[in-house]
Amino acid sequence: MKLNLNSFFHAVRYALDPCKYDVFLKVKQLKILETCMLGKHVIGVLPTGYGKSVIFHMLPFMSDYLSGKGNKSIAVIISPLNALIEDQVSNLNARGVKAGVLQASHRVIKEDKKELLDWEDESDLLDDKTSNYDISENETLNSVQKGEIKLLFTHPEAFISCKDGRKLFQSDLYQERVMFCVIDEAHLAYEWGSEFRPDFAKLSQLGCLFPYAPILALTATAPNRVFERKSSHQGPIYTCRKLG
Repeated sequence: MKLNLNSFFHAVRYALDPCKYDVFLKVKQLKILETCMLGKHVIGVLPTGYGKSVIFHMLPFMSDYLSGKGNKSIAVIISPLNALIEDQVSNLNARGVKAGVLQASHRVIKEDKKELLDWEDESDLLDDKTSNYDISENETLNSVQKGEIKLLFTHPEAFISCKDGRKLFQSDLYQERVMFCVIDEAHLAYEWGSEFRPDFAKLSQLGCLFPYAPILALTATAPNRVFERKSSHQGPIYTCRKLG
């Protein structure tokens, strides 16, 4: 995407209005937004309270403005916990922004019966060879399937281990309209991915699902190995660290 200073700041102004943010953005917020609009992957390590969520709330609206294709852009946000998602969705809906969740439930098939279990309550069963995931029914699922949700929150399990969730993301609608992928609390890919929730270690699959969508990873803390630059066919990664 071609970008000049004037069009970038017009896009910022355009995105602040529907999100109902009356704020002055900080330098690192602006730098991350600019880098995303240039189509580059970003790792943002910013202190708690810096305004990381403001960044990804604005992304699809800025894309709409710069692309001139109307209200079509979608951002997919991978978040670790239901409580965090519920807070974000509630806040966005109160602001008039279409936000929702694609969630998966953990199914364990036993010899005598089938039980549908929430993965957050049954994380010890994740390695059960008889288990899989199903998309959970909720009040926004129909809107999610129609691509009407601007900011779509989800968990790795909902599109990596869930066949229906993956099929949804591979549909023409989502392939055309997902402009950004955001990994919130990105340090958990290292802390949880080995044993607790293995799908967090497979988030690189986002690059295959949405090859043209920049990936923004946000966290307040991250180990040094996160910043190791490696060559990739998807282009360079810009790192934005906190001060100190």
